[in-house]
Amino acid sequence: MENFLLLTTLFSFLRYFFNSIPFNLYHTINEMNAYSLFFLFLLIAFVVFLFFMYVKLRINKAKKVLLNENEKLNTILQNKEILLWSYNIEYDSFYSLNKKRTLFRKGESLLSIKEIIHPAYYSAFYYAFVSLLNKKKLSSSIKTCFLSKDKKGNVTENFYTMNMYGSTNKKNKLYKIMGVAIKLQDSTILTKLKEDTSKAERARKKAEKENEQTDKYLKSISFEFRTPLNIISGFAQVADSIDKHERQKIKNLVEEQTARLVKLIENIIYIYGFKDGEYYLTNKPFNLSQTIDKIAIKMQKKLKPDIALQTKCPSTNAVFNLDEKYISVIIENLVDNANKFTQQGLIIIRYFIKEEDKNKHTLALCISDTGIGIEEKYRELIFKPFGKIDKFSEGRGLGLNVCTAILEKYNGSITFESTVNKGTEFWVSIPLD
Repeated sequence: MENFLLLTTLFSFLRYFFNSIPFNLYHTINEMNAYSLFFLFLLIAFVVFLFFMYVKLRINKAKKVLLNENEKLNTILQNKEILLWSYNIEYDSFYSLNKKRTLFRKGESLLSIKEIIHPAYYSAFYYAFVSLLNKKKLSSSIKTCFLSKDKKGNVTENFYTMNMYGSTNKKNKLYKIMGVAIKLQDSTILTKLKEDTSKAERARKKAEKENEQTDKYLKSISFEFRTPLNIISGFAQVADSIDKHERQKIKNLVEEQTARLVKLIENIIYIYGFKDGEYYLTNKPFNLSQTIDKIAIKMQKKLKPDIALQTKCPSTNAVFNLDEKYISVIIENLVDNANKFTQQGLIIIRYFIKEEDKNKHTLALCISDTGIGIEEKYRELIFKPFGKIDKFSEGRGLGLNVCTAILEKYNGSITFESTVNKGTEFWVSIPLD
């Protein structure tokens, strides 16, 4: 309203002034007396005064708006739920713009913030941030979780919607990244995010554990491969200088180590084949007693000289609807393990049908030996790949892992009973109904 009155007054005076001045201004001014000139001066001064008053009012109004916006901004900055920050690219440093509450410690680097961002969210944050640095994106918005510790060391999860923007200079060079973190308070969203975080954390830990197991697994495999390969390579290098009488022994040893390598490779293929779903069971009716007899004939040739292999089958006409190939793989691996840890005596293969109730039957298959047995403290190592009771003994290889992989497909199980220096019994249970 004030601006309108000033403009109206100014316009009226200007119109009166210019209407009162004749066309020939120079001639008129020469004919004016002192009183008229003084009046003209006052008129011009008044017009200038009105103009400056108008400009001053405009400036004051702009200041008022600016102060109001500044007050709003300060309110936002003091709000604990909205945090502003910037990242200086040249110095690789984060800076918080809030005075009382900060998201990043002063001078925090892109690498060091990994400690305060939840592991399940760091990859997404880092990827979005690098996309801005590489100018692949002009802005980015993600949900993330920051970790905060109190004086007692208790960790609190804080969820934010993070909006990030790249800032460029006159040369269009990116020099900093600005960010706004808005704390999430909606209970439904927070509940879902916490559930997703828990799932992601479990998946991350599972992946780390699997990677760790894979590393150990690969180390064990490399060792298992190296031993027979070194033997074969060593004999190959001195083959020409070996006496004819020793060549047969060496030939047998090379064949033994070659068979060991082939068995190892087969077991690795079986394990990963079932794990990745490339191998599956094909159930067909077959005579288990006949299959066991065939396995006994085949495995007897591979046993130590002082070990006898016996079979105890309840019926020669027992037919089962299972995968004959993989049932044979289970039996052969268990017999092979028994041979490793038995110097003399017996290895026995037997089975029977266990009736849980009228509608539930289980195939119980047992491979027993008269070997060294397993001490109580080593029982947990048995089902680990290449498990050893000491660094000098031969590992059990992957045979039990292959058995476990196959039995999982049948919802079956494998257990064992052992007495030191007397022997071990491995029991395989497969549901038939």
